[in-house]
Amino acid sequence: MEISPAKLTLIVLASIIVGIAIAIVSFFAWMYMAVSSDTPATISIGGAAKEKTVASISLEQVEPGYLGTSNMTWGERPHLHDAPVLAEGDARIVGTAIASGRPVSGLRLRLALNRKAKSAWAVTDKDGRYEILVPSGRYEVSGFEFDSFAADKVLAGMIMHPSRMHFGMRDVAAMDVAPDRPGKGIEFLFTPPVVVTDPVGEVASGTPVLLRWKPYPGATDYRVQLNETPGRHHVGSVAQVFPWEARPKVKSAPFDVAAAGGSLKPGHYYSIQIEALNEKGEVISENSTNYRLGQFKIAETANK
Repeated sequence: MEISPAKLTLIVLASIIVGIAIAIVSFFAWMYMAVSSDTPATISIGGAAKEKTVASISLEQVEPGYLGTSNMTWGERPHLHDAPVLAEGDARIVGTAIASGRPVSGLRLRLALNRKAKSAWAVTDKDGRYEILVPSGRYEVSGFEFDSFAADKVLAGMIMHPSRMHFGMRDVAAMDVAPDRPGKGIEFLFTPPVVVTDPVGEVASGTPVLLRWKPYPGATDYRVQLNETPGRHHVGSVAQVFPWEARPKVKSAPFDVAAAGGSLKPGHYYSIQIEALNEKGEVISENSTNYRLGQFKIAETANK
């Protein structure tokens, strides 16, 4: 059967289009398999001429970033992400950021104001001082937010001081702010955390659970709590092993959970909360803890 030139042209074009489509589908299927596979894969576009070869590469320990709370709000508005930004004005709200008694320079931050808006960004100077520019008016500080990249750089290895976290920032009263009358912002304090060392991972059911941490400078006592969840990434309520008002207090590690009356459940996950206390009984630090991520798990069955 004779095929006309027009039909032959259409057949050739259709074949080319189908071939291109198959190539595109195959490429994206390969990319998906490479990304989802546990085996590392290299995706290179542009040929080997653009690749760089090095003689060797060293494994360096990654420095910890900021370990504390990066944003917090209180009052009617629970989040800052959808709040409008207040325009800068001729008045200012000032505050400071101090870490272990030294000023923090280069911390980029903003404040939540009147439970309705967030301020423009400000950066702390060499004295740890920041200025939030606002229009003249009456204000109440209702939260804060740190730029995470700046915080990781200038507050590496630090947490928010417990005296500030435990409602210490919420005592900033409403104030009238004018060009000749600066408002009072949050006085941020930071400190190194208590470092918990054990246990991590899975603990055999029926064996003693001993909590260990490094001694903290200036601490005379430690107060202990364990937070329990049924799953490692559980997002529901958290149960506490010890009554809050009767948390055990010890002089040093290790801390035997069972000896203190704590009962742990097989198959459940636990995060550790250690508060360091000075001789006056004041909390001077605590460990950095995400209560939704268990630090250790009690195994379902005991070792045989």
